[in-house]
Amino acid sequence: MVVTRLPFVALACALLTACGSTAPPLPSAQAVQGPQPITGWLAGPAAPALEPDDRDKAFAAQIAAVETGQRASWRSVRGHFGFVEPGAEAMTAAGACRTFTHTVYLDGRALRGAGTACRGPAGSWSVTA
Repeated sequence: MVVTRLPFVALACALLTACGSTAPPLPSAQAVQGPQPITGWLAGPAAPALEPDDRDKAFAAQIAAVETGQRASWRSVRGHFGFVEPGAEAMTAAGACRTFTHTVYLDGRALRGAGTACRGPAGSWSVTA
């Protein structure tokens, strides 16, 4: 019985040794670039008073909506939520851009903002206004 398990034990040891490589992991594109700074309506004085993590979720929904052209929603643990409606992609002097509206529900009250996002040279979208 021990003899029949030996090949499996050797294989398991070889696989575990390969997983324990000391080579550093390659950085992802997000790790190299870092998170996008929050810009546009969510960064302005007219934006709702959201906690930083709520604001991050709202901004991530904005970027997702302009990247996909599809409505994106978000919800916080505090009960705040919202959705982003992207407009059609259009070519402008700045390149491919898309307008959007963002509705935030804060303590039962709807607050609306709007903005524009454009695709940068690397292909990623950023809120410009």
